[in-house]
Amino acid sequence: MNPTFKETLHVSWAIYWKYALLCLPTALLPAVIFGFIFGIVAYAIGFNSTELGMVPQILGGLVGLVMNFLLLTFLLRRTLGKPKGGWVLSLSRAESVN
Repeated sequence: MNPTFKETLHVSWAIYWKYALLCLPTALLPAVIFGFIFGIVAYAIGFNSTELGMVPQILGGLVGLVMNFLLLTFLLRRTLGKPKGGWVLSLSRAESVN
């Protein structure tokens, strides 16, 4: 028995609203803070903003991506196995891969 679109939407919403709500403080802010600290340290060492170019933005973006991935993994782990709209999201091993 396959879930309907409405049932799938219910499970998706259960994950998405938490993800959207937590994304700002757990992914964006650490990236901004990392880029800011990196820029201050680089300036203290003697680099100026033209020498660094986009390095702080790129490294801050990578920190944000890693934090975003960890957040999604955390939310999926919390959602797996819990009933949502009459369905339970679960992982199962395939018996054989063809």
